[in-house]
Amino acid sequence: MSNPGVILLARTKTECGDFIIEDNLGEAVHLHLGNIRVDMTIDDLNQLAQQCVDVLDSFISLHNFSCKELDPIFLAQISDMLPDIQGIQRRKIKPDKFRVRIKNKYGIPVNRKIMDSRISKALQGNRKEDDTFLQQENYIFQTNAQRTDENLKIIEKEGYNPDKGMVVTFNGQDFIRDGQHRVASLCYLGKNDPIETLDLLFKNEKYSLPEHPAVQFFFIWNLRKIKKMLLFVPKWIWKKRNRVKRLLFRIYARVG
Repeated sequence: MSNPGVILLARTKTECGDFIIEDNLGEAVHLHLGNIRVDMTIDDLNQLAQQCVDVLDSFISLHNFSCKELDPIFLAQISDMLPDIQGIQRRKIKPDKFRVRIKNKYGIPVNRKIMDSRISKALQGNRKEDDTFLQQENYIFQTNAQRTDENLKIIEKEGYNPDKGMVVTFNGQDFIRDGQHRVASLCYLGKNDPIETLDLLFKNEKYSLPEHPAVQFFFIWNLRKIKKMLLFVPKWIWKKRNRVKRLLFRIYARVG
């Protein structure tokens, strides 16, 4: 029986080639790594995913913490950071005290309170920014608007349930790294009791966000400009080497 369709579940590049997971409807789940293909049932795939989480837990080896506490997509996004985790702490923070990193209309990064985020604006009726924002991959087959509305309904019905995933921060900062929809929904509904937050602590406070991102942005921008200028100078001298030689010869002839 031929499969009626193929759904791409995940894709990434590795040193051994592209790693692809596909759901072949009517057949099986296919795992591709380069030229190798493995056929799996849904149960096989779930078991493999659980084993991968167990391996990550043994690799990180932190007391009272499991990667199961993190959203699977978010876990994949921070996979390169996992070797730098040296501890965790659980904090309670009021929803309206959280902050987010956004870009203003000029594309410059700025820090804002959660109530100024695109999710909060969408909940208040201004959906333009959320509708035009790059579609996130956390939920397949959902638009940004559908995801925002669904999270609001869940918070209205169940409240904030840390057992189903905690809001994540880094290095004691109050910037939301995962869970912006839930926090924005709590603020919109006026639920401002402190919520349990998972704070990941990295070596040397790596991956912290600067308090003044615009300064860093312009510094990096200017540094790139200076680097380009420095690269241009030797090229210009090389192209104009004959003129430079004649100029130096005239100076030498007059001076000495």
